[in-house]
Amino acid sequence: AVQQPVHRRALAPPGGDSSGLSQGLSALERLKDARRTLEQSRPDHTRQDIERTVVLAEGIGRDQDQIADEVRRLGDGQGEDARERVQRLHERKDALAGQVQSLEEQLDRMAGETRTSDAQASRALRETASGIRENKLKEKIRYSKGVVRGRPGEPAQQFEAEIGKDVDQLSRQVADAARQLGEA
Repeated sequence: AVQQPVHRRALAPPGGDSSGLSQGLSALERLKDARRTLEQSRPDHTRQDIERTVVLAEGIGRDQDQIADEVRRLGDGQGEDARERVQRLHERKDALAGQVQSLEEQLDRMAGETRTSDAQASRALRETASGIRENKLKEKIRYSKGVVRGRPGEPAQQFEAEIGKDVDQLSRQVADAARQLGEA
């Protein structure tokens, strides 16, 4: 007797009835259909990821602008009110560092997902995520909490301006990567 491959034998019930084989083939067709549907929906998924990334980068920029404005208004204030304002700034900076971390992770994930479909956009995404790490943006944001607490005024404002420049550069890079993905 001719030996059938194991997977066909597993699908065929004892006695040689081929209904198991047809059920298996039908299941395989359903899987292929689901894969095609997933591949067709991928551009929508990628578009949504792009939009979320751009919105997150814009939000980071707005938040940093507001934080820098609050640091300017701190001035030489003292007392309980100043301590409360510094504490709120610290909380906002922690949240901002978390947003930058989230953006970095999202950029890395998207770079991996687009590596085969659009190498150029994938490279732009990867470089943007690398820029976050190389500029040590999260670390600068966290470090600036101590600057605000220990040296309010001009030193803190200068540090916030530096962070603002890094955030602006990040926003431009995200927009460029999004544009490349949108063109793909």
